[in-house]
Amino acid sequence: MMKYFVVTQRLRWYPTQADSIGIPIIGGFFLAIVGYPLFFIFCRKATRNIAESYSFFSWDVDRPIRSLMISLIFIALAGLSVQSVFHSYRLLDEIRNSDFFAMQDAAIYRVAFSFGWVVFWLVMRGCFMTQNQKAEQATSSNH
Repeated sequence: MMKYFVVTQRLRWYPTQADSIGIPIIGGFFLAIVGYPLFFIFCRKATRNIAESYSFFSWDVDRPIRSLMISLIFIALAGLSVQSVFHSYRLLDEIRNSDFFAMQDAAIYRVAFSFGWVVFWLVMRGCFMTQNQKAEQATSSNH
């Protein structure tokens, strides 16, 4: 992560006044301290009770609005990750055309991780949709 900030600072991606590079570094630190525990709780909730019934393309036909809302949230998150892919590719292209060619691995990793996030958000969508269907099946079998 720090290599990314070093490369982007050397490529003059940040304004030269004040501590413009400090803001993204502190943002990353804040994300690590506050965001990751919440992220792990979110993942645990999403994957609880999924087992063999997981379906990537789940859709609850009885509750289309709820299915649409869940899908839109996760597609929006995947879209942000796609934006990160383009941003990272732009960085890679800029590094390849600069004196910092030896530091291109920072951008290559970011491109790969960004693609991974796209897949992750779509898998999480499937987890929440599968959970909704399992909950509905359990409720209807109890009646």
